Amino acid sequence: DERFGVRFPDMSAVYSPRLRGLADEAATAMGLDLQHGTYVAVLGPSYETPAEIRAFRALGCTVIAVEPQPAVASTLRTVVGRDSGVVLVSAAVSHAVGRARFAVSERTPTVSTLADDWREARQQEPGFAGVEWNKTLDVETTTLDALIAAHGLPAFVKLDIEGGEAAALAGLSQPVRTVSFEFLPQALD
Repeated sequence: DERFGVRFPDMSAVYSPRLRGLADEAATAMGLDLQHGTYVAVLGPSYETPAEIRAFRALGCTVIAVEPQPAVASTLRTVVGRDSGVVLVSAAVSHAVGRARFAVSERTPTVSTLADDWREARQQEPGFAGVEWNKTLDVETTTLDALIAAHGLPAFVKLDIEGGEAAALAGLSQPVRTVSFEFLPQALD
């Protein structure tokens, strides 16, 4: 709908010094504390992460990618490991720092999870008929607070953690500017 503007704007100069200056001026005029060098936290078992990381890096973000699965973490290291603006944390995000049992679907690793109740509910759904969580890993866990203590306060957190969202938020004791959730409509309860 043209009323909402250009559908595919030119993104070749999305991070322009002139526009950044205008944003700084507008933030100052509005009394906002606009941060430079903010980072994005992308959390979860997710093969789309390398593309997301590249997109966030193109926007000038530092990315903290949290991934508990060794095979997926290895893929991420291969794809973005030489980028100094990407920090890969080999852990799962939960309510406490420690260790936990992580259910892995080797055939469909993007639905691997710490959340047994979420996994058990999905096993009853037709859309998950071909999914089998056939392996468990003992993984290190961290919290959003621990990540913030280590890397600073993020401007954006994406939680793609297959039913572990409430546990992740239980490990957060301070406000963050933006949190994004990937979810399944049938899993809202």
